[in-house]
Amino acid sequence: MKNYLALLILAFVLVVPGLLLSQSDFQIKKYKFPSFNKMEKRMIYYQHCYFNHVIVQDNRFDTAFIGIEQNGDKIPQAFKYDKPLDAVAEKYLLEAISNIGGENHTLLISIRQFRKWNNPESIFQKNNKNGEYTYFTNTTYGKYLFVADLYLETGLQSYRKFLTLDIASSPNFVSLLNIIINATSFFNKDDSLIKKENELKHLQKVFTIENGYIPSDDFNIYHTENIRKMSAAIWDTFPVNKYKIPLNGVYRSFTDFRDLQLSKDQYQIHYHMNKEVMILDQFKDDKGKRQFYPYIIADSSHLYVHVSDSIYLSLNNCYNSYCFTLPDQFPDLYHIFSAKELYYHNNSSNIPYGNNLWANLIAAVVVAGTETAITQSQHHRILKGKNQFIGRNASIDMYSGDFIY
Repeated sequence: MKNYLALLILAFVLVVPGLLLSQSDFQIKKYKFPSFNKMEKRMIYYQHCYFNHVIVQDNRFDTAFIGIEQNGDKIPQAFKYDKPLDAVAEKYLLEAISNIGGENHTLLISIRQFRKWNNPESIFQKNNKNGEYTYFTNTTYGKYLFVADLYLETGLQSYRKFLTLDIASSPNFVSLLNIIINATSFFNKDDSLIKKENELKHLQKVFTIENGYIPSDDFNIYHTENIRKMSAAIWDTFPVNKYKIPLNGVYRSFTDFRDLQLSKDQYQIHYHMNKEVMILDQFKDDKGKRQFYPYIIADSSHLYVHVSDSIYLSLNNCYNSYCFTLPDQFPDLYHIFSAKELYYHNNSSNIPYGNNLWANLIAAVVVAGTETAITQSQHHRILKGKNQFIGRNASIDMYSGDFIY
């Protein structure tokens, strides 16, 4: 029975949090946190700090890995830090504020996500302040996703959330901790966020998810174990997991899909089906102007997610996320993203788009190979990966829309 279960784990990608990957699928590479004498060189010496004690909870759904090296190697390398994330964060923060003492408050940090983006590009949206959004494709190459809730103790070991950080950052964990110190002091000056709801409403207009700072309007009080449970169940609270999804329409970005904000605009859409694959031939606005491919297309009760180029795959609900499978005729996500990272690594702006992923993958390697010293063996490692199962099954990270495999 044990052997049978082990085979199941190797054969499928599970979307249950914490079981997304099997460590036997990867070479494990440990990244060392810098020693504290090196960390202190990057340390900002603060004149004021709003807290003098800190508690850090590592509530990530997958604490095994920080990311995957997408370089086309035959056996991918998954990397992790050599020390627990929460312990390093607590020690650094206490060291950083030790010289100034800080005010008599306890800060609790619930880290919900810290990992490298897999997809090197993503569709983002910008609020134009008039109820309309501008959509654009932006690179997430080399970026890390950091999501954390910040709480202040209100007495008797109970806490109230005042801010959520949702940042696409560099992998510099020290910089993120410095951001936490600054944000805590700024958002709690004169206790404004705790006691004055009018001030909170003003801050919510200035700081939004678009700039990574989301002031909390939750005035409830929580204990530490409640905070852990909420972090584990937060994906269940998103509208896409709570309500019925409209049967037809377009979701321009992942945020639109997660919040069930179906686009109200009219589009010229032409596509054809190749077995279970949707190939989008045309996506234009009502004036005939070509638009960025939308994140999700809903058609006749079926959902299709944009994977790469003009390719859309059937999307299914899986636990509290959504998942899809790449057919054998296409390369797996590991090799698709490896090729894309070669583009961005070489600052290539001429990424070909079409419905032949293998042709684009080969072109990616050729373009990168002409611009840098890409070896012949690296060529072969990427091109031989077509039939690997790594990255054939994937789920959506409901924080960012990134693909987890």
